[in-house]
Amino acid sequence: MPVAFTRKSTVQLVNDASETVVTDALRSLWDQALGRSAWLGRGHHYRGDVASTFNASLPRPRHHEASHSPIIGSFSQYVACSTFLHAFDGWNYLSRSFDALLAGERRIAVHLAYYAELRAAMSLLATQGIAILDRRHVGLVNSTTAYYHNGSTHGICWEFLNAWADSPRGTTSLLTSILTQGATLDTWLDRAGVGPPTRALVATDWLKTWSLDLRRFEEDQDFRNEVSYRPDSVRWPEPNDFEPVLDAVEPLVQVWDSLRPVVAGSADQLDRYLLKEALRLAFRRETGRLPRHPRFHTFLQRLYPDATQAFIDFLGAQGPPDPLLVTAANHRTVDSPQPVMARATLLLRLASAFTFKALDSAGKNLNEAEFWWTKKATELGLSAAPGGLNSFLDLWDDVQVQLEAFEDWKANVGRPVSTMTMMAVSRPLIGLSQLQRAGLWLLGG
Repeated sequence: MPVAFTRKSTVQLVNDASETVVTDALRSLWDQALGRSAWLGRGHHYRGDVASTFNASLPRPRHHEASHSPIIGSFSQYVACSTFLHAFDGWNYLSRSFDALLAGERRIAVHLAYYAELRAAMSLLATQGIAILDRRHVGLVNSTTAYYHNGSTHGICWEFLNAWADSPRGTTSLLTSILTQGATLDTWLDRAGVGPPTRALVATDWLKTWSLDLRRFEEDQDFRNEVSYRPDSVRWPEPNDFEPVLDAVEPLVQVWDSLRPVVAGSADQLDRYLLKEALRLAFRRETGRLPRHPRFHTFLQRLYPDATQAFIDFLGAQGPPDPLLVTAANHRTVDSPQPVMARATLLLRLASAFTFKALDSAGKNLNEAEFWWTKKATELGLSAAPGGLNSFLDLWDDVQVQLEAFEDWKANVGRPVSTMTMMAVSRPLIGLSQLQRAGLWLLGG
């Protein structure tokens, strides 16, 4: 079958790439993958080093054409798998980031959280039919057409995400990907009378804030090299002493509280706070006033009777304080662990929502893929008997036990706590860093 594979601008590739191609590919590969216990078969064209396959022959500059054309049906299957695999790998990087922070390695924590962000962005873009590879990156348009654009992995990831954030498609997709209290964020904003232009600004603000580190690390390669490759403590002065309970464990506890599931694909508390933040951003954009202004209360009353008065109170000024996860993400520093880790968590939440939606649209459930997740759960120590799990939601039970154990331990230990004390006395709590658990219940059913 003739294949059109042409070079396009960043914006055109993003605008024309199709999420439907990815959804169709999920349907086409799923039963075969379950039958052979592998996402792609041994003879699959893109099972090996997919980037090298594309880079084996470069475009002919004179004609601006590629001398290698992808087998689009096969490549779309690779992209479809990468949606949830990139997302899960991102949760794994974030888990390792918290491991590093618990051990007092703040700089390594930043490095790993950055790569968690990168994987989250790659996962999200894959759900939209865009594959980030190496030097050449691909947008799937339909079964016979694909576009490509050249650039470094870090830089092009930011460019694509930025272009997607600015597009109407990006706005709609983001605000319809997360549900809370029975409705999408887009529906709640519509009920509050927030018009499409303001809703677009809210979505764009989030995406560009949460991916801030991708832009900074690309624009300032010296800084990225300093974080990733240079010896610690040479140009990395720490302004404050490290206190593991205050600086590592309590933020981690707040992350778990935010990610607590109610149903598959949910992070109940975080999703409610995201709605709260969206409404505040919209109010500021439309009125120029801060949410503490009395008019914000009137603004929220538009949600009644779709929202109970108790929920409206939660969204208002009298509601509980925002979790650290939300507030830290707005701190624009990129050399301190908590803000970078917060942005990575939020971007992973978003990528997981997009992947969950893609799987659902294809009529598939990641829980069915036992060949993959039982192996992961065993290797990572998420479950002693993964075959006994009825649902990914069961993975919360161990977290609850460890959170309660930590609270008991904290009540009986003196302050401040050294890293040595933390490592020696509270070793059983190391499972608290297993954020891959959240990745599974956010991705699957």
